[in-house]
Amino acid sequence: MVVARFRAEDWHPMNLTAIAEELRATLSDYLALLEYGSRARGTYSANSDFDLIVVTESRHTPFRFHTKQVDLNITSLQSLEFLHRRMLINEEAPWDGIFASIRIIHCIDFRVEALIQSIRESFSSPTERSGAAVDGLRFSLARVIEDMVGIRDAQELRLLAGQAVHVYLFSWVMLQGGRWSGLREAWRRFRANDGIRSRQLGLVPTYTEWERAVATLRPLESWLFANFGGAWRNEVLSLAGGFERADGDESIPLTAEQTTAINILCSRASDPRH
Repeated sequence: MVVARFRAEDWHPMNLTAIAEELRATLSDYLALLEYGSRARGTYSANSDFDLIVVTESRHTPFRFHTKQVDLNITSLQSLEFLHRRMLINEEAPWDGIFASIRIIHCIDFRVEALIQSIRESFSSPTERSGAAVDGLRFSLARVIEDMVGIRDAQELRLLAGQAVHVYLFSWVMLQGGRWSGLREAWRRFRANDGIRSRQLGLVPTYTEWERAVATLRPLESWLFANFGGAWRNEVLSLAGGFERADGDESIPLTAEQTTAINILCSRASDPRH
């Protein structure tokens, strides 16, 4: 494989175009060379590797080569388009972290250029935050936290805590109106946005008692959804004012979807045919 012929000193930004040309000569269906990760973002250090994607017309096996200097993936244009569609509906995909900072090093196909432009536009436009979507995030996070209650096995607790952190970061990105671009990118953004809460969240997988993990997650969970309407823990439904907390006087307005659903239920309840 062409990667094996390059020396450590060859992996330099000034040499990437030359490397792309050799990749083009080696792969008959070569379309483009893309870069992502810390070097594409401009946040790299002297020891950072190169994260590269070779886009081809068809699939290749093996499709990934990893050395100390470079992490090179070979993927078809069709696979890259599929990952982009997954990103647009905020479903997780194996390589979706690439989309946060992807850029073209070398390209000979207009379809790849159009796809990268579409990806950039997708990241610049906010996602929709409907009441139903917010409620779905609430339920997902609450469920994984509840699953931790009573767990005494340390390994099982770590697995659930890691899942809780993942769901929390996914929810945070969605509530910010952002696009999910992988766990590492979400963690980097959250840590830059809120150092105190990121440190608290980062401690959750280290706890060996479920009580400490849950006690840390609960306030973080409440803070995350504090600015969004809808039903939540310890709240009772008041048709006049929305949801009222059982432990206080605070009233939270109904979302549009919840108001519509309640109106339908009330009209059906007063209909003698039902």
